[in-house]
Amino acid sequence: LRDRLEETRKHVEFGKDGRATGKHYRFTYDLLRTGRPPREALKEFHELLIAGRETKTPYVFHNGYNFDGRILKSHFQHWLGIDWEFHDNELWDTGMMEKASQLNMVPDPKDSWKSWAGRVSAGRFKGIFWSLDGHCVKRHNLVQKHNLDVSQAHTAGYDSYLAHLLFEEYREISQREGA
Repeated sequence: LRDRLEETRKHVEFGKDGRATGKHYRFTYDLLRTGRPPREALKEFHELLIAGRETKTPYVFHNGYNFDGRILKSHFQHWLGIDWEFHDNELWDTGMMEKASQLNMVPDPKDSWKSWAGRVSAGRFKGIFWSLDGHCVKRHNLVQKHNLDVSQAHTAGYDSYLAHLLFEEYREISQREGA
């Protein structure tokens, strides 16, 4: 685990060329040792998702279908023996919204959020960028608009807040443009 954490830190903090990225990786072996038992935390997170499902609360993720959703599905199955998949309109993916906004790709009337995000994700287009910190924050001027502390970047709370701010940015744009 220590070796894996160090390897991940190097990937986050240094690019392929060996130069510093300016990003910080805060997970250490000691930090992880003092946390809650993983199965317990994962079970509570699953219960939170179920509670949201019961109240029809959508979840906002950045690259949620391709990353977070797959990891949660895998972890719930492996560690808890629970089958999990987000329903069609349960997960709203700001990464795919950003990508689609550059491609002028709107949902078809028959699309669910999931099917639309899948279509957007499937396309590989040169010059289309949608990384949260490397593109979206700058494009939408989120640091200045919301006086963000970028030293907190890549922590769960910060990145979740960024996804929220980005979603709100899209909501404001759609209201302004009457979409």
